[in-house]
Amino acid sequence: MRSKNHMQNQGAHKIRTYCAQCYNNCPVVAVCQNGEFQKVLPDKDHPFFRPLCPKGHAGPEMVSSSQRILHPLKRTRPKGSNDPGWVRISWQEALQTISQKMKEIKEQSGPEAFAFSQTNVSSPIWEITSFVRRLANLFGTPNHMTTTHICNWHRDNGSALTFGKPGDDFAAGWPDFKNTKSILIWGHNPKNTFNVFNRQINQARKNKAKLIVVDPRRTEIAKKADLWLQVKPGADGALALGMIHLMLNKGLYDEKFVRNWTNAPLLVRCDTGDLLSSSQVESGSDAHDSYYGINTTTQMPISLKPGSAKDKEFILEGKTTVLLADGQTVAVKTVFKLLKEAVASYSPEYTEQVTGIPAKMLDQAVRMITENSPACWYSFNGVEQNLNATQTNRGICTFYALTGDYDKKGGNVLSSPVPPLAFPFGFEFITPQMFGKNLALKKHPLGPAGTIMAVPPYLICRAIEKGDPYKIRGLMVFGANTVSANPHSKITANALAKLEFHVQVEHFLSPTAQLADIVLPAASFWESGRIGYTMNFSGNQWSLQWREPVADPRGESKDELWIIFQLAERLGFTEQFWGGDIEAAFESMLEPTGIRLDELRRADGGVFLKRPLAYQKYLENGFKNLTGRVELFSQHLKNIHQSPLPEWNDPQVIFRQAGIAQDNYPFLLINAKLREYCQSQHRGLPSLRKRKPHPYVEINKAKALSQGIADGDSVTLETVNGRITTTAKLTEDVAPNVVCTQHGWWQSCPELGLPGHDIYSAKGANVNLLYKSDYLDPISGSIHMRGFPCNITKN
Repeated sequence: MRSKNHMQNQGAHKIRTYCAQCYNNCPVVAVCQNGEFQKVLPDKDHPFFRPLCPKGHAGPEMVSSSQRILHPLKRTRPKGSNDPGWVRISWQEALQTISQKMKEIKEQSGPEAFAFSQTNVSSPIWEITSFVRRLANLFGTPNHMTTTHICNWHRDNGSALTFGKPGDDFAAGWPDFKNTKSILIWGHNPKNTFNVFNRQINQARKNKAKLIVVDPRRTEIAKKADLWLQVKPGADGALALGMIHLMLNKGLYDEKFVRNWTNAPLLVRCDTGDLLSSSQVESGSDAHDSYYGINTTTQMPISLKPGSAKDKEFILEGKTTVLLADGQTVAVKTVFKLLKEAVASYSPEYTEQVTGIPAKMLDQAVRMITENSPACWYSFNGVEQNLNATQTNRGICTFYALTGDYDKKGGNVLSSPVPPLAFPFGFEFITPQMFGKNLALKKHPLGPAGTIMAVPPYLICRAIEKGDPYKIRGLMVFGANTVSANPHSKITANALAKLEFHVQVEHFLSPTAQLADIVLPAASFWESGRIGYTMNFSGNQWSLQWREPVADPRGESKDELWIIFQLAERLGFTEQFWGGDIEAAFESMLEPTGIRLDELRRADGGVFLKRPLAYQKYLENGFKNLTGRVELFSQHLKNIHQSPLPEWNDPQVIFRQAGIAQDNYPFLLINAKLREYCQSQHRGLPSLRKRKPHPYVEINKAKALSQGIADGDSVTLETVNGRITTTAKLTEDVAPNVVCTQHGWWQSCPELGLPGHDIYSAKGANVNLLYKSDYLDPISGSIHMRGFPCNITKN
């Protein structure tokens, strides 16, 4: 039976669906003619309509690309050979080989010796996350190789160190652009990467909302801003601390919210640096759920249980002494006082010195936000890829908490970005013993390892090569181009080449797929059916939709879910995978909504869901964390010997101490995404490659001309780690000491006669040859890739 998503119009066959190329899931109409997928249009009748980006329009090219993998392939030559010697094999042989090898590794070395990986949300394979994790959890491995440490972890998960508890997702809330009065966008260019927000911000501007943008580049959104703060790359944390300094010293914070709903009035021991808790003060108490503040009336410390009614007034800025249960008398200070001391040196003048933001503009930005309440904020990659990433997020979150706009209408509102589906992650199959074997847990217990069981590739590589802390023997990758997407590409490739067994599920033979033992051809999202949803990110409202295939799978390519279910059966997990019935799995996912799969299939344009949305939900029971409040002071961080208050370490000082001389590397290197491409994808699609045919590096026009570099010149970009070749693009949108390029250049486009780029060669344009995992965020493991010293010379 044909669903209502199919429409006939003037001989054309139209299907209402959504583009799953990235996590925006934009609503579209796919147009087919004579059984051929020909065109993609935005669905103007959809309640979440937005204009479509070039990647969405290129859907038919993705399906019909001559570079698609069409059959299962097996390597016949040793890794390291120029030619892998691919031979076509049957699905039966491929699946049997994979399952047998997985069983062998598990029996001999334990399930943890086999790792899984999948691409991030900027790829169509992200939709199967919960099924990949379910298979991995049942298999027993705690190791999931991801790039979240250099992508989205700090905002999406790290914010829980301030607004929630470790492990919480999206604790920072989502910006309510519709009702806001001011917007802070930090290190994010939504026109290129976030179609939903781009449209919503444009509408907010029409509604007279103020816009402040923090970015080293004058991006499209920066050009529209009321204030553009052109921060020095890597100095975002210092800027956040400077903004906090102004808030506190000018009295611009929301005193009532800070007093009642943050842990600012709680007491911290001066001797140990820990929060003062009832177990330390009350004899015989072993509870850690009561903390202390100084009562305004009595000037004496009194206890406060997390989430309890705020029936006592506490001093914000104070200090005193407390008699402990063991007879000691210790000095204590309020968190507020300690925070004020921590940012005391970040005066507007000092902040200007280290960030490049004029003191007057800094004051203007803080006042614009505080005087136009409610304010909302969003940050992304620009503050995720540096050695201060977690503490920078802490600084931004702390600044925002001081506004008092958290979870207010028009602020950042706690709501779910996804509909209430029963995603089958299989968390119930994780045991403490399994979790404890995660490769990154010891190094980063509060980072991606401790919150979502993610492991950065550099630790997977170390385990492969050195067996530290144990050897990784096998790897199954769903779509991730690990070699191209992570620094250092040569080091990563050398390690992956030493894997005993590597399976890659892919659309194209990427550099990472070229290292595999078996490559499985994945059907594109246009060729497979799925339960999905169009993202809106606000209002607890979603459009749940059945994504109808608009084309038949090319060659022998298969839906990734089919691959997962087939492996589950061969590994003995048929029962836990709904008896091998994918549609039964979909029905299970839909149960919380009360919608049946056949009903969803018939729904024209999907089913619109909405749940009640309350604001300031903390008024009921506080925050679900140690103190029941927004945690300006994080005891969790203190427990792992990290600063419990936001801090910033100057990367340039660290680099100089490491011997990286500014005279040799006078520029700061950053990277940015192009609207035409998702990460390292799509450069083989003609309509997209025509728009951005060659890699380039943006350099300040005046600076370039002073060095004899003209627009279009071939240049060498160099760091202490390597060099690459690219083309100069002169611009006035970056500072004189900043250059900006892109990652992901490898694929050729034969239709346009445009070459691929060798990701291992200095003659190529792979920016991930210029970084190594030497300079890391100690909490998350993020790699310093924004503001790395470099030089640029004309070839």
